[in-house]
Amino acid sequence: MTPRLVAGLVGVAFALAGLAILLLPVAVSSAEGAALSCGNAFGWGSQERATGVASVRFPGQCAQARDTRRTWALPVAGFGALLLVGAVALPRPAGRHS
Repeated sequence: MTPRLVAGLVGVAFALAGLAILLLPVAVSSAEGAALSCGNAFGWGSQERATGVASVRFPGQCAQARDTRRTWALPVAGFGALLLVGAVALPRPAGRHS
């Protein structure tokens, strides 16, 4: 396997993993131990309004949990994208014609 192919495969794996992490559900726990779904890192599928919880802490906690998820998932996806772009931009070895 050439370094170009390895970089491309690793880049695809990191980019897909970062995107998958962004789409996984995020949840916070209440004082009673009940889990409240915050949706994913984009806020899709959030139950913040649907639960009727009177506490004003939950929207803030959900926002913080989503921000934390984005803080480490976006660099993973970005690193994968950079590896993929680098693999495409790497010159082919001079001796090969395929």
